[in-house]
Amino acid sequence: MRYGLDPRILPTRIVLDPSAVLSPDASLFSTDSEAPVLIFATEAASVERVETLKDVGAQVEIVPQADGRADLKEMLERCWGLGIRSVFCEGGGRLATALTREELVQRLYLFKAPLTLGPQGVLAFGGGGSTPEDLGWSSTGEPIQFGPDLLLKYDREADVMY
Repeated sequence: MRYGLDPRILPTRIVLDPSAVLSPDASLFSTDSEAPVLIFATEAASVERVETLKDVGAQVEIVPQADGRADLKEMLERCWGLGIRSVFCEGGGRLATALTREELVQRLYLFKAPLTLGPQGVLAFGGGGSTPEDLGWSSTGEPIQFGPDLLLKYDREADVMY
């Protein structure tokens, strides 16, 4: 312990890779970090690809597919079973939309930049609303300025907490 502080607990790095195509040479595996790497794949992944990822130190969990995609609820239930109580998702608009649409999110932290990506960009909330408020989320607290960007926080009520 340093200065009477508890040792830091490194967050598990979670990757959603349905076909297990992540390169074993990815920087995720070559950093000096001792943080565990947990990869969620589906039955579509070949046994050889899964074994390759295990060989470079990843824990690989196979989850079923739902509607042609990885079953996100099952993925979060597995996380819970592994002792993971909070997930920070940096997956982009498609994954964020899927998680919110399936009501698997309790709190949103959104960074709003003063620029747009244009017509090729992926919406943060694809279809059915363009803002969290449009989708029934409540803003909590004041925005926090980070340089030119704003951090916004939203909550929703839910019966289940992941």
